[in-house]
Amino acid sequence: MHRQLRPLWQRKTAGGRLLSLDHPVPGVGTLVDVLADRAAHDEPSALWEPDTDAAACVFSQLSPDEQQVARAWAQAGRASWAEASDLVGVTAHEADSVRRKLRRLGRRFEERTAAARVTRGALTGIAGSGA
Repeated sequence: MHRQLRPLWQRKTAGGRLLSLDHPVPGVGTLVDVLADRAAHDEPSALWEPDTDAAACVFSQLSPDEQQVARAWAQAGRASWAEASDLVGVTAHEADSVRRKLRRLGRRFEERTAAARVTRGALTGIAGSGA
């Protein structure tokens, strides 16, 4: 019973003790302050992902650097690609090349999707005509 009633931060787990989030950290405050400070430094753009499957398919074909530029543009609202380049720290020319690549990949995706629909429709018509 004594072990069950003991607070979690006083028990040993995997050879070490758990610490409460209000545990003091010298020079910073508490563990909550340390974790909140770390979360504040994370880039919000790393959390954004495309909403639709089609956009995610196109987005996945970009390199990680190109994805950062696209994320910055998508999160900036009505910002231009030049403004997105400033947010990420690349040149306006590099951001414009990401814009052109996204446009090219998007068109290719639409063309392939349309061709797949036509093929699927033709195959359905062939399979249905024999019955």
